[in-house]
Amino acid sequence: MSKIILHALFIFLVLPLAVSAQTGTSTVESVEIDGGVLHYSGDSTTAGTLVESWHDTDGDGEYDAWFVYEDEVVVQESYDTTGDGAADLVLDVNQNAEITKLSGASAATYEAPDAKPFTPEKIDISAGSDLVGDLSDIELVESTSNSWIFFVLLFLVGGALYLFWQRQK
Repeated sequence: MSKIILHALFIFLVLPLAVSAQTGTSTVESVEIDGGVLHYSGDSTTAGTLVESWHDTDGDGEYDAWFVYEDEVVVQESYDTTGDGAADLVLDVNQNAEITKLSGASAATYEAPDAKPFTPEKIDISAGSDLVGDLSDIELVESTSNSWIFFVLLFLVGGALYLFWQRQK
């Protein structure tokens, strides 16, 4: 009889916890933005890390710019310069946005644009200024997960089985 109770404890307490533990497998979540798509990887260590993005830069409904990220920094840029929907110019870039490798059918005719230094604009933070903007179109999704109830019930059943087992001794 005690072996049955031990097996029941294992099945009801240990097995669900082992199955529900994160395995570290990577998933990719896609988020649509105006004129493009962002892809985020998600696993137990890098949840929400930007890995690539696709963009429609000319508004024709087709993606014509693709970016690959490592540690959320662009490492590769690809462009469709002919309008056929396929990347024909690929730029590998380093941390300083310098081109380290140029490839693709349009690589021979590529001319790098002049770099323009970034100069931030001064933000007016005087009283009454709205730094955030209109947030009325944002929806907050309420969590409907009730999985905690399952684990509480498993704990209670396991405790009851343990007490029953102790009284049988």
